[in-house]
Amino acid sequence: PRAVRVARAVEIRVRIVTYEFVVAGHQRWVCEIRFVYGHVEVYDQAGRFRFSADSEREALEELENDAA
Repeated sequence: PRAVRVARAVEIRVRIVTYEFVVAGHQRWVCEIRFVYGHVEVYDQAGRFRFSADSEREALEELENDAA
């Protein structure tokens, strides 16, 4: 038998949502939530990775806890 190389196209689905948070009525910060391969990745406003989560709700809860 002979090995045959097969090209396979993989579709990458990424959706990005930007959130702006207001803390203590005046301080604000922005983050991005990226939906990648069925999970969520959170980045700060400088584009640095912060953490990953299983869902958008879980990510938002974590962000709210960080802000408190």
